[in-house]
Amino acid sequence: MAYVAPAYITSQDLINRVSARTLTQYCDDDGDGVADPAVVEMLIQEASAWSEAYLLDSFDLTEIGQLAQDPLFKGAVCDIALSLMGERRAEFGGAEPNLKEGRYGKYPYGDRRDRGERTLDRLGKSYLRSGVEKAAGDNQSLVRPAAFSEELDGW
Repeated sequence: MAYVAPAYITSQDLINRVSARTLTQYCDDDGDGVADPAVVEMLIQEASAWSEAYLLDSFDLTEIGQLAQDPLFKGAVCDIALSLMGERRAEFGGAEPNLKEGRYGKYPYGDRRDRGERTLDRLGKSYLRSGVEKAAGDNQSLVRPAAFSEELDGW
């Protein structure tokens, strides 16, 4: 059986990000006025897998699982899901060339994928920095605290 990335966000995370109305607008394929759960879950799964793949170059799955608790990570996955939602709608299909030229046209979430990628990149870098700081005592190249022969005034 093929590996399936865990869902890093929920439909409620998407609703909190944009609103139930917007989610319905993008995910109501049968026209009943309700976002289709299968569509929402498919987009959540794709955005989660995409985000995980983005980070797998630098982190293992355990570390990604720890990162997934960060609200910035959830926001980045939501941004990627919103971008995927816009791409799948026929009425927004003509906007993609405009996005590449910097004009957003009718596709309001087209820039979200870039935003999600940038957030994942920054979050990953900060996670690496914090990991290095935790292990700083073991790093022999760091300067050890200075030893003073006299007491310093004002300290």
